[in-house]
Amino acid sequence: MNQNENDLYDELEEDWQEIYAEEDEIEALIAGEILTHYGFSSEYLSEERDIMVYLPPFYHENPKKKYPVVYVNDGNNIFASVPSPMGMEWGIETAFEGLLEDGLMEECIIVGIGNTPARDDEYSPVLDEDEEAGGYADAYLDFLEFELIPFLESEYRIRKGRRFRAFLGSSLGGLVSLYAAFARPELFSQVGAMSPSLWWADRYMEEEYLPELEKTDVRIYLDMGGLEGDDDEECQDGLLDARAVADLLVEMGYTMGKDLIYHEDLDAEHDEVCWGARVHLPLCFFFGLEDQE
Repeated sequence: MNQNENDLYDELEEDWQEIYAEEDEIEALIAGEILTHYGFSSEYLSEERDIMVYLPPFYHENPKKKYPVVYVNDGNNIFASVPSPMGMEWGIETAFEGLLEDGLMEECIIVGIGNTPARDDEYSPVLDEDEEAGGYADAYLDFLEFELIPFLESEYRIRKGRRFRAFLGSSLGGLVSLYAAFARPELFSQVGAMSPSLWWADRYMEEEYLPELEKTDVRIYLDMGGLEGDDDEECQDGLLDARAVADLLVEMGYTMGKDLIYHEDLDAEHDEVCWGARVHLPLCFFFGLEDQE
């Protein structure tokens, strides 16, 4: 990443940390609407899931306007106004509306795709023998491509086409987002992998999958926290894995600061609060007004 891009992201992070600390101020910004489609079923997956759709503040006032969409994994953990079973949420809608208020991002729809008891299977491309799970990521992407996205595009005013779709997730949700950039490049134009579980199946993504691939035209945001393990060794392993994947992407032909962003937050743990504190970075990478020409 060039120095100007680094400075831009550092300034954005510092400004947002000041806003994020003002909890009452953020609460006042929440002006959008969240609608839930309960028990959404699939022919590709065994489990039903809830789909939460955040509509931006002026959605109903502009009946002819259509919007890009950010599709987010673990959707039952991302909205501050929808209590999570985990007891912690990202607060993605507060982050988005703060960016909107500051004129840093265009209006978009945010879709939270609820996870299920089959989460480990659905969010991973191959079986992890130690975890005794995995290998259904392609079926999950089929569900998105052939069932969920067509349904939502028929129900809401959504701009159609991959150019207007982003795919975001954390942990295993980040792993499947990164996988989608190469397994399904025709589906999304940009993906965000926050703290992806790169350790899955003996570092399958780093050791086997990515080295065999060529660059796609999908833009990638990748990050990792510095405290994402049970001990110092695990924390260091997470950072080393993320740096190795970022290096692989550069070797493929990705350019830091252009179609690839790699970010580290050395004080961040592996949880919803930390992802919420920096989710403004991938949001701006996807549909930020600073990059619009």
